[in-house]
Amino acid sequence: MKALRVLLSEIVDYAGLFPPAGLEMVPAADCFARYREHPERHMLGRFVVPLGRLEELAEAAAPHLRESSSSDGAGSAESNPWPLSVLAPPTGQGALQLASFRSEGLLPTAVEAKVSAPEQITEADLAFDPTLELFFEFPLDLDPKPFAAAVAAASERCRGKIRTGGITADAIPTPAVVADFLIACARVGAPFKATAGLHHPLRGTYRLTYEDGSPQGAMYGYLNVFLAAALLFRGPWASQSFEASRRKALVEELLVETEPNAFTFENEGVAWRQWQLDLEQIEAARRDFARSFGSCSFEEPVDDLAALELT
Repeated sequence: MKALRVLLSEIVDYAGLFPPAGLEMVPAADCFARYREHPERHMLGRFVVPLGRLEELAEAAAPHLRESSSSDGAGSAESNPWPLSVLAPPTGQGALQLASFRSEGLLPTAVEAKVSAPEQITEADLAFDPTLELFFEFPLDLDPKPFAAAVAAASERCRGKIRTGGITADAIPTPAVVADFLIACARVGAPFKATAGLHHPLRGTYRLTYEDGSPQGAMYGYLNVFLAAALLFRGPWASQSFEASRRKALVEELLVETEPNAFTFENEGVAWRQWQLDLEQIEAARRDFARSFGSCSFEEPVDDLAALELT
């Protein structure tokens, strides 16, 4: 279905180096190379890597990049590089270190940084190469509105970021916290990405790690989060006349929706219950607002989606 494909295009930033997968660099690079040939590769976005491990990634990726370079045309490493999202401190030193990295076939296109104060967003915006998207992770225990306002006031390449889960149940924010973040960003037009805990399409109780006997927790679904974002940004909930308390209640209700039949996917659009989005609204929301989510697994989000028989 065209609408679902648009909603999910390049949505998964592969973070296999991070928990709960926690892969070593070589197998993580091997996985990313394989996913670039996956039948559902349209869902694959960037490879997420810490700044201090870029050279290690270059070495691990080299066999795949050489193989790509030996092929013709669009398959070459130079013309079809691996896009990277680099975790870095929001400082001038971090910007200089990233600027010094050179590796044919690997292309940093984004930076992700944790910030503790809105002022750090402005400082980082001035420091990093202007061609990079900048994602700033807001503290979950602080009001997101000043951080979202700082993102909106900075250059157009700046975005917010929310951590939506973790390997323990207490790392999963409440629906109210996630709703407040989405509403704050939508209100000022600050794009965002999410990370952690979005391995599954729909909200449900899942294992928090891949270890035997892992504890379980109520995890958010990426369809829940991104449809809520789209409805806030370009859907009926975006209207200034929409009552604020009702808007937040609906966002929270969608975030915890577990019933697959509550969602309708067609070529022309998608809907959650009576709330609808057409193809143009979905495209605008993904392009200008709800950018992607980081996941240590690519296959789990894809396979679980197929199990819902939505693709």
